[in-house]
Amino acid sequence: MEKFKAALKHSWIFFVYAAVGLIYEVVNRPWGEVRNISTALDANIPFIKEFIIPYMSWHLFTVGCGIYLLFKDRRNYYKSMYSVIIGLIICYATYIVFQTTVPRPTVVGDDILSQFVRKMYSHDKPMNCFPSIHVYTTVLFTYFILITNRLKKYQIAMMVTWAVSIVLSTLFVKQHVILDVVGACALVYACVGLVNWFEARNDVKINNTVENEGQV
Repeated sequence: MEKFKAALKHSWIFFVYAAVGLIYEVVNRPWGEVRNISTALDANIPFIKEFIIPYMSWHLFTVGCGIYLLFKDRRNYYKSMYSVIIGLIICYATYIVFQTTVPRPTVVGDDILSQFVRKMYSHDKPMNCFPSIHVYTTVLFTYFILITNRLKKYQIAMMVTWAVSIVLSTLFVKQHVILDVVGACALVYACVGLVNWFEARNDVKINNTVENEGQV
């Protein structure tokens, strides 16, 4: 209970992250010219409806990573939250001034996976693609989980497999194109670098005073 109470008082920034995430619904509409940045290579990537499963697991993955860091590595928890919030704001700004789209296939069939894909298509408009938030948050949280050095080898393998499947799912369910993935990875590099630079520039450890508080 004490560990839970100690973690609870640091959960505020997780709720800030969740609140910032809600802004996506506001910007998920046309803002002028909508560009198609797909390449010939994208045209050769098949639509695979089974990848809707890892695609939909993204929420569980990101929330699970956030909670894990909250309890296991408070310093990297705060760094991941700062990084993801900065990245989301950059994504939203990009969507307003440089909006892209992805051509979607016509999904046929009444099986459960086809229904899931159609439901996702109806909820998420085919725009606001570059960079991919799905990929950005997945790669970002994976990075911070791995640098905690607290996982066993088989746990690392399971997590990386899950993360890679989410990234690939964005391409196979035709929600994103290759440049969206590349842009998201570049954004991870930039935002993590910015947070690390801020920490080094000010010669402090982010939330160093609570780094080990209530952790196991």
